[in-house]
Amino acid sequence: MSCRRGVRPSSASVLENTKEYICRAMVIVVDHLGNVSANINDLISQTNAFFEAESRIRCLKQRF
Repeated sequence: MSCRRGVRPSSASVLENTKEYICRAMVIVVDHLGNVSANINDLISQTNAFFEAESRIRCLKQRF
């Protein structure tokens, strides 16, 4: 926000802009946390798939 020609923004204007800024920031944070959560879930599922395959291989080795 800039003060042009010596005109200062009103308190209501500053408050409204601050509210909008906080709302946008919260949306960005929630979106980021959703992306992080999805990435962690993908990593966990890949790890689980690896361990499942490894345990199946061990099981097959024990049979023979």
